[in-house]
Amino acid sequence: MAQVTSGKRGGSGKPENLKPIKPGQVLNPTGANGATKRRAQLQEICQRVLGKTIDVTRGGKVYKVSGIEAICEAMRNEAIKGDVGAATWCRDTAYGKPVQAITGEDGGPIQVSIAEMIDRGAADH
Repeated sequence: MAQVTSGKRGGSGKPENLKPIKPGQVLNPTGANGATKRRAQLQEICQRVLGKTIDVTRGGKVYKVSGIEAICEAMRNEAIKGDVGAATWCRDTAYGKPVQAITGEDGGPIQVSIAEMIDRGAADH
């Protein structure tokens, strides 16, 4: 069998770099390239921006509303026009995503028997 020595198949090809992780050792404390910190920063910025008031015109009158309220109203208006994605967003945001129950024929829990599945598999072959 041929041996790959170019190092192009993952890693640097240096066995001395393969060391076990010590208990309690954190190899990547900031997350994947600092993604955790960036996510927190983005969330903070969004909360600040969406909390600011903006002017919205309704029926010829100008009202001051928060950015998030303006977005909700815009999504509601799109949902009323028939945009299913907007309607789903409104429902999920306001009431949470619906739970899809998986039940058996009688409405109760599904009963699974490994022995029955094996027997059926043997009978099919």
